[in-house]
Amino acid sequence: MHPVRRNHCCKITQKMADLIVEEDAVIRENEIDTVQRLKKLLMLSTNGTLNMHALWLVRRELGLPDDYRSSILPRCQHDLYLESPDTLSLVSRDEKLAIAKIEEWRKKEYIEKWLAESETKYAFPINFPTGFKIEKDNREKLKNWQRLPYTKPYEKNDSHPIHNVERLEKRNVGILHELLSLTVEKMIPLERLSHFRRVFRYGGELAGASS
Repeated sequence: MHPVRRNHCCKITQKMADLIVEEDAVIRENEIDTVQRLKKLLMLSTNGTLNMHALWLVRRELGLPDDYRSSILPRCQHDLYLESPDTLSLVSRDEKLAIAKIEEWRKKEYIEKWLAESETKYAFPINFPTGFKIEKDNREKLKNWQRLPYTKPYEKNDSHPIHNVERLEKRNVGILHELLSLTVEKMIPLERLSHFRRVFRYGGELAGASS
């Protein structure tokens, strides 16, 4: 609007207005999945809370609308609530959601490839570039790492006590894999991941972050 004459200088087209309506409809249709995604994130955290600023930074990756604080949160207070202006809290755990996405892949590998449970229970999908050849010694180390038990993302820390670096690394891989699986495009910029380092308890250097 013109600051002096108070008349409109421009307006959105009908096509743009239709896109806004369509976006609102998609958000409403996916609201249940969005709330479940938030609940799983809160269950991953050490104390069932998330910093609202960190959540805001990854809102697009999680498929949240910009106004999620006023449009979604007020409608799901039986699942999660604002403990303070800066803290989102979980009302109670839902054990039906406490299953990591990787377990679907493990089940499929176990059934379709007739692999032993020891080969799939703690394994992760690993893909090498075309033409890459892994040396025999490294192949054996990788095989042992795939079998190594670790504390899974929704388990308590004492499920498999961390006694060595490999177990710690594998736990970090499990948390990051689950975090990335909850995003729309299965990726988060590294600088944004750093905001969750403490609350999700993963450590070490992050050299890459895509699921």
